[in-house]
Amino acid sequence: MDNQVIKFKKHSALIQVNAPKLTALQRKAVNFFLYIVQSTELLNLKNNLPDTRIYEIPVHMIKKLTGYSATNNKQLELLLDEISDIKFIFNYLGKDREFWSKDYLFCSLHLEGGLVQFEMPLSIKSKMVLPSMYTTLNLHLLTQIKKDSVIPIYELLKDYTRINKPESTFTISLEALKTLLGLQGKYSVYKDFKKKILAPSVAEINEKLDINVNFEAQKKLSSKVDTILFTMNPEITPNYEKQLDLFEKDELELITEYVQLMNSKERITSNVAGYEHSIKERVKRDKSLLKGLDLTVQKHKTELKMIEEKKAKKEKIEQDLNIDKPVGPVIRFYHEK
Repeated sequence: MDNQVIKFKKHSALIQVNAPKLTALQRKAVNFFLYIVQSTELLNLKNNLPDTRIYEIPVHMIKKLTGYSATNNKQLELLLDEISDIKFIFNYLGKDREFWSKDYLFCSLHLEGGLVQFEMPLSIKSKMVLPSMYTTLNLHLLTQIKKDSVIPIYELLKDYTRINKPESTFTISLEALKTLLGLQGKYSVYKDFKKKILAPSVAEINEKLDINVNFEAQKKLSSKVDTILFTMNPEITPNYEKQLDLFEKDELELITEYVQLMNSKERITSNVAGYEHSIKERVKRDKSLLKGLDLTVQKHKTELKMIEEKKAKKEKIEQDLNIDKPVGPVIRFYHEK
């Protein structure tokens, strides 16, 4: 079954994000973009190729991996445009003690001819290639998630779930949790937050995803609930296999082949660039040789001109001397003393 899933390692700093509320669809799209970056750059490393600057994803693959059902791409354009306008604060909870960033997710992003082309900042790409701390996410498993708050809660708890332990725990302040969900300043009454956000999200995680979660409200700093204690275990839920079957093998192979094709394209582009550079260097070298030859020829021309000038000057002097010489027999006069 593992060869029929698309998984990637998402850095903890990119999970703990402070940003305005993102929809479930947008979060799934972001994960797919990150997956494309990671898989492409790992292949680049394997094949000793330079980093890819601009990535391409067919629109139909984005739709498949996000569960986007509309045939009109206009809504998809709006969805991506909203993501590109958001400034994210990464590593909000400070799990990575050596990294903090506030940046946009894309340097550039546009849709044309059935392809989405995008470029990501180096600070984000560097966290995706060989992440030092991460959780492994299954993109297929997330396609059926509809509720906006499920994915951020799931990713956060999965990041603190130890697969070699039967049970893991994680404690977070209520305000920090709401910030990660993009709900700052909302649901001031805990009962409302629990009823509309927390309880339904945990129920969906337990039903559809690959960890089981329980939570407990705590009052640590005041008489009101200010902290949530989560308990997680990595047991596979009953519907896990069913969710995987929602993706046909042909679709999985198509996506995998596309990533390999992108890498092949990058390799060909790199080779062509190498050939162009080699040709340019050869032309540059030949031009340098020609310039040297031109200088030598010019030098010889100058020397030849100097010789010709000297020869002409000598001939003129000799001509002048010949004019002064008497013509015919020399007659000498002698005076008697």
